[in-house]
Amino acid sequence: MMSVRLKSRLQPRVWTIALLCLLTPAMGCRSLPGLSRPMEKPDNIYSAAPVLPETIRRVAVLPIASSSSDPSLLDGREKLGSTVLSELAKTGKFEPVLLEPNVCRARTGQAAWTAEEWLPHHFFTAVQEATGCDAVLFAQLTVFKGHAPLAVGWRMKLVDVRTQTVLWACDEVFDGGKEAVLEGAHRYQQEHLHHVATDGRWAMRNSPQLFGQFTVAQLLETLPQR
Repeated sequence: MMSVRLKSRLQPRVWTIALLCLLTPAMGCRSLPGLSRPMEKPDNIYSAAPVLPETIRRVAVLPIASSSSDPSLLDGREKLGSTVLSELAKTGKFEPVLLEPNVCRARTGQAAWTAEEWLPHHFFTAVQEATGCDAVLFAQLTVFKGHAPLAVGWRMKLVDVRTQTVLWACDEVFDGGKEAVLEGAHRYQQEHLHHVATDGRWAMRNSPQLFGQFTVAQLLETLPQR
């Protein structure tokens, strides 16, 4: 029997939307001081609380999913396959552990899941038994344009396996054709990608892997505090 569905009202936009969420009002978006030019920040974010529950110590990261067989999305999943896990580990907020696609299929019936699908009634129990997790992170690639101007869209949800409640969710599209988005990407390059920081803006305009890394890092910055 299919009995679990995690449905939110987060609506995809391109960086200018008002925040919508399932359970609470808008939280607002944060900005970084000292920028020479305007830099947009994600605002389609939902958090159940400003601080993560103490019980959330290990998070199972599901394989990146997409809602269609669009070749561009399949290409994006291949290029960004390890990005979510690696960027999540950098936050230091919990221990992320990848649920490999073959294990996910064996335990749940599919190699990848979106949070909008009807899930098997045993889904969270199966993932918890396989990983020892306290929460599950769903990561769905919704947009991927691998040539300039780059574009990457994500829909993510962090779900408590015990209560099956959504702790955090986002639905954003990062349009590299917008200067304010590129300004944020370039600032990220300067601060975190020192090995490519001397190439000006070329990398963030032309590398889908690096631009994708930037998009994930930006979203994960909005996770509740520890």
